[in-house]
Amino acid sequence: MNLKELIKYVFEHYPIRKPTGFNERQGKGDPLVSIIKKGLTQIENSELVLGERYSSKGSAGMGEWATIPWIGLFDHEISMSAKKGFDLVYLFSADLKTA
Repeated sequence: MNLKELIKYVFEHYPIRKPTGFNERQGKGDPLVSIIKKGLTQIENSELVLGERYSSKGSAGMGEWATIPWIGLFDHEISMSAKKGFDLVYLFSADLKTA
């Protein structure tokens, strides 16, 4: 999967699953939740993009579907979390129709 395919996959599948909700156990087994949580680690040549200095992860929500899912790129020298520091984050639109 490349970056374009990853983003397209989320746009095409997130609205279908969003109304159903999920709990922690269901979220772990959902392929879409798994793809978003892995962030950029699953794209082609991710080791070249991320190297050792960067990590990537995302969120589809905690306990229920997020209105705006996201995938972030984290510089280990600055931050390891979306809660603190400066990060590069791709926020999907709330209507999931625009990039």
